Amino acid sequence: MKQSNENVIWQTQHHLYKSLKNSEKFTTDKVQVFHQVPKNAPFPYIYLGKFSVSDRSLTTAHRLQLYNEIHLYSQNNSMQDILAWADEIKTCLTQRDIFLPTCHIGEISFIQMELEIINDAKTYRVISKFKSLLEEIYDIPSIKEDV
Repeated sequence: MKQSNENVIWQTQHHLYKSLKNSEKFTTDKVQVFHQVPKNAPFPYIYLGKFSVSDRSLTTAHRLQLYNEIHLYSQNNSMQDILAWADEIKTCLTQRDIFLPTCHIGEISFIQMELEIINDAKTYRVISKFKSLLEEIYDIPSIKEDV
């Protein structure tokens, strides 16, 4: 049964959030993960940024191509810490195929990473961009052979 795009997108965002939130490294280093960043959130933190989708459905499968950005914000941390956290984001999201309750994420691939210095060189922002293909296979009626 085909799920709504909104439901599939929500499940994917929830999975990304949980993958990052459950990272032992982020827990140890006190890096918080947010869907929406509260005012005056303490640094460092990760924000699930822009999320876009395009429909690539076929007759027998519901396919969505998703693009998402994960933003890492840091102040007063070493470049070594920032790059290690950026690498942990990539590891959390690309380590294996993911099965959600209603679909299979066939791949999550890393596209690129951008490092920016903002706010008078006091804040760093790393934007990691990912692409994923979600697929939900419909029930395909069996083909009966002529006897």
